[in-house]
Amino acid sequence: MTSCIICGCIKDGEQYIEKVFENIKKIQELFKETKIIIAYDKSSDKTLEILNSLLKDFDIDILINKVPLSSVRTINIQNARNAILDKINKLYND
Repeated sequence: MTSCIICGCIKDGEQYIEKVFENIKKIQELFKETKIIIAYDKSSDKTLEILNSLLKDFDIDILINKVPLSSVRTINIQNARNAILDKINKLYND
């Protein structure tokens, strides 16, 4: 069983994502086993390209939003959070 699940939502995170993963690497050093789950919404920058390039160094489940985006930011965050929670639920109940 995974001892730490690191999860987050991202959209237009190109300028921050590499620094975030530097910090994730530090977190991973503290646990025997970690799982990274990222919920991604369509971005206008290179966020997805960067996430895909990080796959060679990190075990990441990238959950790409298939639901049309809302004009209300909090609804989009809610959908991403729910996708992450569903993924975690499947990990522990399958």
